[in-house]
Order: sequence, then C-alpha cells, then structure tokens
Amino acid sequence: MKPGLRWSCMTALLAVALQANAQDLDFGSDRQTVHLALKGVRSVAVSTRGFTPEFDRFGLSAAGVREVVESRLRARGIGILTEEQALRDPSAALMDLTLHANELDFGMYSCSTSLQLRQKIPLGTNSSSFITETVWSRGTSGWKTDMELRFINGEVASLVDQFLLEHAAQNPATN
Repeated sequence: MKPGLRWSCMTALLAVALQANAQDLDFGSDRQTVHLALKGVRSVAVSTRGFTPEFDRFGLSAAGVREVVESRLRARGIGILTEEQALRDPSAALMDLTLHANELDFGMYSCSTSLQLRQKIPLGTNSSSFITETVWSRGTSGWKTDMELRFINGEVASLVDQFLLEHAAQNPATN
C-alpha cells in the first residue's frame, strides 16, 4: 500500500472511530434541557418576522400566523402580552416566529419556518436588567409554490402544538 493511501485510510478510520465515540457521550438530551426550561412559563410576547405583504394574496400573512400562535397558546392558559408588557414582566417569555422564504424560478419558494421560545436570565441584583436565551426551538423547511404558501399556517400550528405538548408535560397542574 502506498504511504499516501495508507495515511488517508488511517485518517478516515480515526475519524469514524472518533465520531462513534462522540455519539456515545451523553451530556444531557435536549428533552432533559427543555424539561427544565419550560417549567413555569405562564405568559409570552409573540413576534413574527419574514412574513411580507406580498404573501397576503396567497393566504399567508403576519396577522394570520400571529392569530394561529396566540389563539393556541390562550386556549392552553398561556397569557399573551405585548412586547412592551413582556419587557416589564420579569417572568414573561418571548416567542419568535420567523419565516425565511427565498423566491426561485417559476413561482417556487425555498421556505424555512422556526418557532423559538426565549427566557429571560437576570443580570446581577438589578431585576430590570436581563439577557434572553433560546430555551426551546423547532422548525420546518421545504419547497412551496406560491399557491402552497398558505400551508405554512398549518406548519406553524403544528410547531405551536409541539411546544404546548412539551409545556404541558412540564407544567401539569396549570394545563
């Protein structure tokens, strides 16, 4: 075997062995982290980004998806706040819904939708100063024609339902 080929084979085998060992290491599953992070979430402020007015004619609007999110949260007893109210409430969480849609040829779009929950982490002893950290996140991606953009409403509903299932598991007395 040539030295260069031998080195390539050994490097590949080492990479496979390291990857297998890294997969065996468990520093805590996402489920475990999420379990700790959603406990006590009682109210959220919802923000939407990436929903442009040009999508309205295809049945996809910022107001429509916001209503999908907020109505599902309200139905499960989670309060809805404005962003200004959430800034003043130390226990309020922030829920961000983001759409990335890139128009391709022939009315096709490459789309990704993400729903994230950010919790406040206080800084020092001053209760009015904080940073936020994403503690829960899910998303979808795919291709849509312009006439299929409205189906993103259903994808958003499904993402909210995933959040609510995990929230309910961590807050059984409040749901």
